Amino acid sequence: MLATFLCRLNLTIYILDIISIPYCGLVLGILLTVLCQSSSTSTSVFITLVAADLLTVSQGIYCVMGANIGTSITSTLVAFGNIVTPTEFRNAIACAVLPAGFNWCTVLILMPLEMGFGMIEQLTILCTKGINATEVGKEESIDPIAFITDPIQQYFLTINKEGLGVTGYTGSFVKYCKEKAGVCEEYCITGLNCTYESSTTCMKMGPDFDCQLSGRSIEDSWDVMYGEKCTKKEVHMWVNACWSDTLVGGICLGIAFLLMFISLGGVVKCLKAVLEGWITEMIHKNIDKNLPYPFGWLTEYIYIAVGFGITIAVQSSSIVLAILTPIVGIGVISIDRCYPITVGSKIGTTITGIIAAYANTGTGFRSAMQVSLSHVFFNAFGFLLFFVVPITRQVPIGIDAVFRWVQNSVRICDTGSQYWDSRFLNF
Repeated sequence: MLATFLCRLNLTIYILDIISIPYCGLVLGILLTVLCQSSSTSTSVFITLVAADLLTVSQGIYCVMGANIGTSITSTLVAFGNIVTPTEFRNAIACAVLPAGFNWCTVLILMPLEMGFGMIEQLTILCTKGINATEVGKEESIDPIAFITDPIQQYFLTINKEGLGVTGYTGSFVKYCKEKAGVCEEYCITGLNCTYESSTTCMKMGPDFDCQLSGRSIEDSWDVMYGEKCTKKEVHMWVNACWSDTLVGGICLGIAFLLMFISLGGVVKCLKAVLEGWITEMIHKNIDKNLPYPFGWLTEYIYIAVGFGITIAVQSSSIVLAILTPIVGIGVISIDRCYPITVGSKIGTTITGIIAAYANTGTGFRSAMQVSLSHVFFNAFGFLLFFVVPITRQVPIGIDAVFRWVQNSVRICDTGSQYWDSRFLNF
């Protein structure tokens, strides 16, 4: 929906000009992820845009890098839920900064290599070499998540994807006609005698139809919405609203964000209530500790597997990190355990991008798969660079330590300022 919303606002031309510069693509990825509060969502949007030929693979790679950085904002916002208790807030914000440290360190190394040599893009080309886009037609498209999302989505909003990537498209990105006939054998008048049961009975404009979609005439609006061979209308909530694509897209985007924030806040609040008390003590005694000698070195990798598995289950690293932040804040899990779980969640979130690529099968499938694999390579290289060798783990953790030092310095200065203000007032 966001992709079509941008298309209707005519922002794609400006975006294409801007993100031809790698740094601008990085920033766009950060901003979109901050807006969506989900790297999985923003990465899926970029994959869809590449599949629709609105972005190149190279541009999509830089945007995905930015999406990885932007995902740390969610856990940072959640950390402020512990601001009332200084100790909890200090632990929570330390956990929230770890993803940012990991992602920035990875970007600082991989982005120059990508700009100079196209390293990640070349790797994705090699991995997708056997995929021939011309052999995958629309009739062979595979959407592994359609059977889950379609029953709900069809009542909320249905998108017309025919206009994606088409310059000067004058139709509507909101889909109004569900089924069309090859040949119309008879006609029915909408609002009078249409039963929508026959696949050869086509709709004709009835006397009650007075929609003027986006300033069009009534006849042009009918042609854009239904056309000549439509046999069945869509069932989503906007089918009779006669609202512009921009308005419908903006409202749907707002509803989606509202539901996401409510859900995220509810999950964090419930989790904090459940984990306080004896469960915390049980986790400390039985879970938050190293494996016995000589297998202690495997402990960190087990935590990576936990973060990886949970992220695959919920399909969002932002949710995992948002849940992890208050857990670390109240002391259930130590900050040292937070880093491997963070790395595991970053690797696990790449599965969502691969699923999104399979939802864009067709001529753009190979490009979509390249961008999704770039997401995999980005986090895999981050794992190899800043986790496999124990001493390299101190680099992103060191960034976290510097942040906490600045935080404590600000707190000390603020306390000193309050002290001298009180002395001045008493004087």
